[in-house]
Amino acid sequence: LDGAVAHAQHAIELGRQLDDPDVEALGLEYCGLALLSRGEVRRGIAQQDEAAALVLSGGVSPWAGSMIYCAVIWGCLNRVDWERAGQWTQHFTRWCESVRMAPFPGLCRLHRAEVLVVRGELSEAEEEIVDCQRQLAASAPYAEGDAYRVLGEIRLARGNWDGAADAFRRSYELGWDPQPGRALLQVRQGHADAAVRALERSIEAPGWANQQRKGLLLSHLVIVAVAAGQLDRARHALQHLNDNPEQWSTPALEANVLRARAEVAFAEGAHSAAIVYMRQALQQWQNIGSPLNIASLRLRIAELLVADNDHATADLELSAAEGIFRQAGAMELVDNCVEMRRALR
Repeated sequence: LDGAVAHAQHAIELGRQLDDPDVEALGLEYCGLALLSRGEVRRGIAQQDEAAALVLSGGVSPWAGSMIYCAVIWGCLNRVDWERAGQWTQHFTRWCESVRMAPFPGLCRLHRAEVLVVRGELSEAEEEIVDCQRQLAASAPYAEGDAYRVLGEIRLARGNWDGAADAFRRSYELGWDPQPGRALLQVRQGHADAAVRALERSIEAPGWANQQRKGLLLSHLVIVAVAAGQLDRARHALQHLNDNPEQWSTPALEANVLRARAEVAFAEGAHSAAIVYMRQALQQWQNIGSPLNIASLRLRIAELLVADNDHATADLELSAAEGIFRQAGAMELVDNCVEMRRALR
């Protein structure tokens, strides 16, 4: 990464010396991606914004502009920054219209599918992924594995464990690391220790995508380590997050960290504090507008409330979660809510 930053900065200088905005903008973009991977989020975003501003100024060629916009949106998605991803997608669409250039159809549909998942529109998201896979195989084969990662997350959200496992396996075969979705699936399958090891390897991997997703991976490592009974490992990962707030500087990542704090607190016996953290995470997801994340947290809050012997409030949480899961077509999770509510009576 240090070498990548140095080469990118040299490209920026050469672009300015030669008055070549393509070289300058591409240098800025790759410098931004490398800085994000190195954990310097504010500097990385600033470099990406400067590259995108050059594109908007009109001096960058359509080919370089498309590369830059795609990389900006990809960086936003890796940081789970849905708001900025949506804003730059709108800018990209308008820019494509202004230069009369069609965007990369497979990649655009892949990004759109990820946003649909956040909104809870799972059927439409899965259709979008299935339809775009042939386009990606032909025009952007390097991203085909990422499409299977998203497909796995869609199936995981619907409670289709076998389908999720198949998609994550295919993603891995195509060269992508399907985390943290695969680790969450392993926990559901009763393999929490294996999930911890897999997440640790992902965090240590030198690839740009995993390093940009470090905050996401670490917050899930905390949750998975608690599920595996590895409380010291969970505390260590949580402390790293507390010491590096730049790694979770988006609302969605903050919600994940609040959930991680809740899991550690509950495991330590601090039930009231855990439920407070969970409700703070729930508020974050409500502000973002992500129904399935809201439902998943309500289901988990209900489990904590049952353990704390508050069955009446747990029933309210389960009822709210059940309605969201039913609307999204996640019938396996609907059944979970129904069974839990039946057990409370």
